[in-house]
Amino acid sequence: MTTTTIKKSFLEIASKVNRKTTIEDVYKHLALLNDIEKLEEQEKEGKVLTHNAVKNKAKKGLKLFGQN
Repeated sequence: MTTTTIKKSFLEIASKVNRKTTIEDVYKHLALLNDIEKLEEQEKEGKVLTHNAVKNKAKKGLKLFGQN
């Protein structure tokens, strides 16, 4: 994450904080935003699988474990 992105993420999280919010909640939200950013970058780079490709990989994985 760039410094600008981190600042934007913190501001977004800070706007949603209330009395019941814990530091763990903040960390989880920040991690989620970071994961989303990484996935968006992968999509831009064409590093994604189609739905059918995922289904085929899952089928192959299940066959390895003797399941259908």
